[in-house]
Amino acid sequence: MLSKKAVSLVVVSLLVIIVGCFNNDNNNTKKNDDEKVANSEEITGPGVEGYVKKQTSNRGFLLEVTQEHQIFSTDTLIHVGVDEETMLDELEVGQNVTVWYGGPILESYPPKIKGLKIENKDSKN
Repeated sequence: MLSKKAVSLVVVSLLVIIVGCFNNDNNNTKKNDDEKVANSEEITGPGVEGYVKKQTSNRGFLLEVTQEHQIFSTDTLIHVGVDEETMLDELEVGQNVTVWYGGPILESYPPKIKGLKIENKDSKN
């Protein structure tokens, strides 16, 4: 029969292994979560150009994407959401704008992106 010291040693060893595995899983998950947060705020790509079709009530607007900037082959409308309503203050229906976005493109109808920077192309003329 095993002595109390041997049983205690086995139990402690198993606990150390379990705790070690548990901490590694949490660290990896936390790192991935942090990366997702950082990536969602980074501009991904050169931007999408199009015309403001309509402002929406949920801090955003519909962008009718020009042919050369289409993200999806089947749709020309994209909903652009913004965190700050001040980004929408100077937008008017029909304006030609470039939108730099970050994070994923949500495949809804219409597709949704998070606008990080909006440049009015009409004001450069």
